[in-house]
Amino acid sequence: MNAASLIGVGAEYQAIANAHWTFGSLTGALTGGATPSRRWSLSADVHEGSGNNGVRPINYSIVIAGFSHALTEALSLQLEERRIDVDTAHGSLPKVGLSMLWNRQWLASASYARSVGGNLGTDEGAVRIDYYRQTLNLLAGGAVGRAVPIVVGLQGTSLPQLSVLQIRELFVGVARGYSRADWMLLADYQDVGGTKRVTLSLNCTVHLRAFRQSR
Repeated sequence: MNAASLIGVGAEYQAIANAHWTFGSLTGALTGGATPSRRWSLSADVHEGSGNNGVRPINYSIVIAGFSHALTEALSLQLEERRIDVDTAHGSLPKVGLSMLWNRQWLASASYARSVGGNLGTDEGAVRIDYYRQTLNLLAGGAVGRAVPIVVGLQGTSLPQLSVLQIRELFVGVARGYSRADWMLLADYQDVGGTKRVTLSLNCTVHLRAFRQSR
């Protein structure tokens, strides 16, 4: 909506094996702070829908609230609360993270998430490195821990959905910005209890304000 606020709505359909689900999304973010060392941000994501796991109907509800605050000009703190209620899996998944901006080109991040209540059984740590150039950005990272498959979006597969399994993930991506659009190509590898999945995503963000300003 402006340089400090963002709102979005959308709909998404996903299918894995013989399972499928559809949900609507409402997202929002608000940023404030007079200087980089006092910058803060609030964000929220709501995903509500339903589907079928290949045997019976399922509900799909994920609600996320996030807060980040700059501790210094280089170090920032991230807090997130994720409420998951998908099929028979439910629970709260809080996460804490730190990001360090080493210079204008390098950003390092680390986070830790552990489920509270419910049956998510999640205990996971993750790291990420971002490298920024004027028009080209690179990112890479990984995660390791344990969780039920639904936490990483693998409902409907042959995996036991409420069994806590070992999770390993690696990802690498490249992003390129243009005057009116940003493109990102991301490759993600997951190993969940011996079941491996590779996902290749191509995303494009079009800046509508840029079109208006160019006219």
